[in-house]
Amino acid sequence: MNEKRNHTAFMVMFSAFLIMMILVMHILRLRNIPITWDEGLTYVIHCQSLFYSDGFWKGIVGYLSGYTRCAGNNHLLNTILIGIAERSTGIRFNEYIIRFPTTVFLLIYLFVSFKEYIEKRITEVGFTALICCAYLDEFFALARGYAMSAALVLIASLFYMRWIREKKKLFSVLAFYTLIIAEISNTAALLIAAAFSLEFLFDIIINKKFKIVKKLWIPMLIYIMAQGLIIIHHLHITEWDSSLYSEKECGVGMLIYRTLTIQANDGFKIVWFSVVVLLFILNVLLVIRFKTGHDKYILTIILILYFLICFTAVGLTGKGGYPKGRVLLIAYPVVALAIDELFQGIIDKTKMNGKVGRMVMLLRMFVTGIILLMFIMGTNVSKATDWPNANRFRDASYEALSLKEQTPPDHFSSINRNMDGFLYWREKIKYEYNIDIYSYIEE
Repeated sequence: MNEKRNHTAFMVMFSAFLIMMILVMHILRLRNIPITWDEGLTYVIHCQSLFYSDGFWKGIVGYLSGYTRCAGNNHLLNTILIGIAERSTGIRFNEYIIRFPTTVFLLIYLFVSFKEYIEKRITEVGFTALICCAYLDEFFALARGYAMSAALVLIASLFYMRWIREKKKLFSVLAFYTLIIAEISNTAALLIAAAFSLEFLFDIIINKKFKIVKKLWIPMLIYIMAQGLIIIHHLHITEWDSSLYSEKECGVGMLIYRTLTIQANDGFKIVWFSVVVLLFILNVLLVIRFKTGHDKYILTIILILYFLICFTAVGLTGKGGYPKGRVLLIAYPVVALAIDELFQGIIDKTKMNGKVGRMVMLLRMFVTGIILLMFIMGTNVSKATDWPNANRFRDASYEALSLKEQTPPDHFSSINRNMDGFLYWREKIKYEYNIDIYSYIEE
């Protein structure tokens, strides 16, 4: 009893330490990282036009049809929640309010991960992998839809696993409807949703659960119709504004490598990839030895299906390319939970007894330590990975405001000439000072 109590106390202290560290880093990011290029485009072009103009429905129709400028940059759930936050507080052009929705999703993500860990449905490896991803944590501090979508994919994954364990059809409905919301947050979630759908279909066929189709035909029909609408919308916005974070040339091998190592900084990518591959091979050997059922590796199967869907989509359509960069963050919770599944598979077979059990425990500690080390080394609270020059646009904008007509023509020659980088700061300064700095910046 005392040993169990001590282990629970360790779990609480360990998780509390990690969560506090992440929240402190989050606050520092909110304070140090100015509104980035894409955040500014979302806020000025989409949020402002929807919530502060007479053309609300016209703006909605334009966005859904894909004809709005930078439509692919508009993550609709994020845009709507920013507008609601601003309308509720009456505060405009405030970085904390603009990023408040993603902060709420961070808290939800941390709470859900903590709950799964404390209730011992995931190990410390899975818990640490879920919350200690520097790249994902960074996006929880930015007003974009990627982290929101990742949080929703995590919730959908846990609902789906509860359906597998408890066989209650409500959880399968909740899982797939949560994925729809994730797609509204970012349409790139279509890929991981398709992987879940295929796994669901395979599970019905393999385990002969045909009666569930009869019971769930209405929710399933609604889900299929919603998916069709989102696919049409996705094709519209990518036709006019293709993502820069997809490429055809990299191949499926590079997709797998990037997906499995997205949490690792450059110095650790090979090491971390080797660890994950080793875990996978060990589990394959254990499955062959003990003839383990597929239900022990649901999320691993979903991840493999995700890779196959990406490969098939690129091969059949000849358009677009494999996801990379921040688009891969949407599938990251499945990656973290799949890695935890691999550990659970080893633990279940070894029963944690004798020398093998001690070796597995050391391996758990070693992998958890690697994740923490990658997290610490990969964390930067002073600038955004994908928009490292955001502070230069902010500083240059306010310098232009202070110098006004005295600004020499070449004053901003060292800064990226794309004026979209100044868009948010231009509108903010116009709102606060009624001055247009574009007249002071050489185009």
